[in-house]
Amino acid sequence: MDVYHYERIRAEAGAWGEFEQKRWTGAESLWEALELDAVLGRKAPFVAAFTGGGGKTSLIRRLAWEGRQQGLRVLVIPTTHMAVPERFAVLEDSLRALDDMIKNNKIAVTGKLEEKTPGRKKISFWGWEFYHQAIELADLILTEADGARCLPLKAPGPDEPVIPPDTNLILSICGLKALGKKGEEVCFRREPSREILNRFGRPSLKSEMPWIVETEDMACLMKYGYVTPLKNAFPNARVVPVCSQADSEKIRRAGENIIEQTGAADGLVTGNLQEESSFTLF
Repeated sequence: MDVYHYERIRAEAGAWGEFEQKRWTGAESLWEALELDAVLGRKAPFVAAFTGGGGKTSLIRRLAWEGRQQGLRVLVIPTTHMAVPERFAVLEDSLRALDDMIKNNKIAVTGKLEEKTPGRKKISFWGWEFYHQAIELADLILTEADGARCLPLKAPGPDEPVIPPDTNLILSICGLKALGKKGEEVCFRREPSREILNRFGRPSLKSEMPWIVETEDMACLMKYGYVTPLKNAFPNARVVPVCSQADSEKIRRAGENIIEQTGAADGLVTGNLQEESSFTLF
């Protein structure tokens, strides 16, 4: 796995006033890049919500893996929908079953089993009453709070994402596999995406025109679709943009460019998660 952390630092410069530094550093893990040791001791349960498209579940698996390595009790619970887990599943609204799974394995994945379309099953949200009771059984809560139908790029709908009010960390994700592709093929909720781009990014992009996704488009959708509105809606949460699927140096540099264009104080670029043991955790 490759993880790169971005920081935008303001520093005093004497008579010249403030100046800004931008710094990218490699990290051994998501845990290290997000500096979770500094906050987990003070906030329990700690809730992280995953939004956007292009690798939410893979990043959830990885952070769950790392949380278990830290000796934490980990709960994965969607507030929308996610893939049916192959391991550590609790598919009944039973707090006792959930507690047993966490005690025995240090991890549980829970949701209501649904067949969205014939032959296509997902797990969905149990509801807020169950959620608030369930999170007391764990130290680290990882919630898939958005849906993208396996596409790497999206704009949120009017009721998305579904983020718990007690969330401490929000990761806003986009998949770099969208770069250079037709927006109609790689973007979920294309019309809202075009509206954001027309307003903030590419006003010349009309609905009848072909749309080839560029770094500027991805930065615009991340900033105005997710990062800025989420910071306004959840002022007490840390909102971090993430570019996933950076499986080569060239793509990684494109991801770094996107993160910097959002103007965020920090961000992540990740790649090669499919090579990690965590990829098949559940």
